Amino acid sequence: MKLTVAGVDLEVAVVSERLGTETVLFVHGLGCCKESFASAFQDGRLSPFGLVAVDLPGFGESSRPREFSFAMEDQAAVLHQLLDRLGVRRVHLVAHSMGGAPALLLARRLGDRLVTFVDIEGNLVAEDCSMISRRTARASFERFQRVGLPALRTAARESTEPAMRPFSSWLALADPWAFWRSSISLVRWSDSGELLRTLLELPVPAAYVYGERSVLETVRSQLSGVALLAVARSGHFVMQDAPEEFWPLLERFLGSMAG
Repeated sequence: MKLTVAGVDLEVAVVSERLGTETVLFVHGLGCCKESFASAFQDGRLSPFGLVAVDLPGFGESSRPREFSFAMEDQAAVLHQLLDRLGVRRVHLVAHSMGGAPALLLARRLGDRLVTFVDIEGNLVAEDCSMISRRTARASFERFQRVGLPALRTAARESTEPAMRPFSSWLALADPWAFWRSSISLVRWSDSGELLRTLLELPVPAAYVYGERSVLETVRSQLSGVALLAVARSGHFVMQDAPEEFWPLLERFLGSMAG
């Protein structure tokens, strides 16, 4: 469904029966969209919870107003207003990749409404920008639009990795300006160390989910006090690579913390 929040038309998927009590908000990564989490709405394991997945401004089928900054803190503000609009009182944040940044900044705003935080290989430190976002941020917009984004779309489309096929289709929907501006902000926040500090200082249970094929030892070594949850036979896109392992894992973590 479409909802207008903070002047942005958002495309939102909602399972609404329990939105007023326990709700999971899914936040997607750079170049992705709410379909990253589509299997959550089909699996049934999270039926005790209300579910919300949203296309962030500039991605998927949400609008892409040029006057919007696409900065991580402003994406967080939009998410906050979305939760208020939906009447969500208690929220579990589940964020993938870039989505970890606005989700952590949102967590700061939520106070005792936040129940848990699940970071799925989300951006925390400078090393998390090594694949796409830093290269994008270093380019001019003109060069990224003319060379960088077409090359990324071709690489995703021609990849032999199964998870790259859906990513390729999501990437085709991403607005180039939103992608570029988001990358600049994401790199700035990741380099600052503030995202890592925010995760470590959360006053609620937090988990870091990673695919066993991902090379992230330097990140995991800094996560003292955060539950580390591995997904076997998976890379960065755990929801696509191993849904049969990821959703039961998430169900166990959230279920143990639900009120």
